[in-house]
Amino acid sequence: MKRLSASLFFVALVVLASCKKEEPAPVGETFTFTPDTPDLQAAVQEALINMNDNDIIHFSEGTFTFSTTLSLDSKNNVTIEGEGRDKTILDFSGQGNGGTGAQGMQITNVTQLLLKDFTIQDADGDNIKVKDSDGVSMINLAVVYTGPAGPDNGAYALYPVTSKNVYIHNCYVRGASDAGIYVGQSQQVIVSGNEVTECVAGIEIENCVSSDVFDNKVYNNTGGILVFDLPGLPVIENGMLTRVFNNTITDNNHDNFAPEGNMVGIVPPGSGLMLLASREIEVFGNTFTDNNLMPMSMFSYTIISLGGDPIDLPATYDPNLQKVYVHDNTFTPVSKPFNPNQTDFGLALQQAYSMHPDLDLFNDMPDVIWGGITDPNNTGSLTHDICIKNNGDMRFVNLKAATAFQLLNDDVTPHDCTREPLPAVTVNARQ
Repeated sequence: MKRLSASLFFVALVVLASCKKEEPAPVGETFTFTPDTPDLQAAVQEALINMNDNDIIHFSEGTFTFSTTLSLDSKNNVTIEGEGRDKTILDFSGQGNGGTGAQGMQITNVTQLLLKDFTIQDADGDNIKVKDSDGVSMINLAVVYTGPAGPDNGAYALYPVTSKNVYIHNCYVRGASDAGIYVGQSQQVIVSGNEVTECVAGIEIENCVSSDVFDNKVYNNTGGILVFDLPGLPVIENGMLTRVFNNTITDNNHDNFAPEGNMVGIVPPGSGLMLLASREIEVFGNTFTDNNLMPMSMFSYTIISLGGDPIDLPATYDPNLQKVYVHDNTFTPVSKPFNPNQTDFGLALQQAYSMHPDLDLFNDMPDVIWGGITDPNNTGSLTHDICIKNNGDMRFVNLKAATAFQLLNDDVTPHDCTREPLPAVTVNARQ
């Protein structure tokens, strides 16, 4: 009996321990601001400097006007919030127009940052830039350039870079002259449930590792979604493990208004989803409608040099697109003509199509376009690079770009294969 009593006592302790409530997350001081706060700019910046871990900056309903960047550095578990993106507006149009490059918010070296429930607009440079941080949440924001879509708008609306655990959800973005939502050289990324329009690139994932892009609506951009790996970047040189799924990619035919010299300036109007370099990508469950030049396209970075001088690439950079699985997407027939204001890349593609009027494929727009340049060290089959499966009446073309488009063909048979699905991405970020 004594032994049984001891056992029961031990069980009781275990039960009590399992029922112990978790301690609530600490909450610090709340700094509240209204549009008529005296010396608003200085007061907000002072609070951003002096706030401690777990503190909150709260903006009430109304329009707040700023003339310089708001900066935040080296904090933990802090929140910047409004009362709703239709109620709280942070207006940076007072920075002027035409190239000072000033950000709206510039945030560095922060862990577990939460930005939510406000609109930020019209910074001279990027509206929100977050760098070198871990745990970055941007939720229910509107991030816009309110004037006409043009090269004087800031490059990026939402711009987390060289960070980890990035979560961007339920945001509305408009008017960026580079990318509306740009995540660069980051790890563990989720971009979900957003609406992006009238940007050069709607959503861009560049040189990232482990990214999920899903349930977004991208429309009336030059390019809807880009997954790019560019050479010479210092933090992540070769990106990988990207899933693009369940997005609605519609009518991305807007003129390309990127400032001269920007890499995104190559993107042709009419681009739905564009993959450049990178590897281990899964594309599924997306709906493509009326992206009128290349609804989905896949290229090696070396296509950039075709017809020009060879590109000197770092030895550690891999320019080839590899291990891509495209399956179970829906492509509707393209019903709109080419945008006449094309980029050089777009004009070259149109020329390639016109060289083969005898192919039935070119009576209508192809849905999936592959540049056809493969890794010269790959001794296996083409399926090492691209698998395409179960996409309905999808129309395919291999541009055979290395032959100056002379051997272009529409045979998708070599890519009739499957790959193991990529794992879902998880992020350690506040939601």
